[in-house]
Amino acid sequence: MGVRGPDPAARHRRRFIEVISPYTPARGAAELIWGAATDHTPDPVALAAPAGWTVVAALAAAWAHRRDEGRRFT
Repeated sequence: MGVRGPDPAARHRRRFIEVISPYTPARGAAELIWGAATDHTPDPVALAAPAGWTVVAALAAAWAHRRDEGRRFT
């Protein structure tokens, strides 16, 4: 906190993190751990995000594999 009060840029960054956090794989894992360790009810969006990221990563891996196999071994 500065002389003039809280930094508005820091408040903006904190809000930005709060908005994107449920869509990251780490938040989904944290929600599962919080739910197992406490009475916290996990956010459904945060739980679905790791599944979405897994699908995206699998599609990217399949695309990269097909691209690589086609160039090296034909």
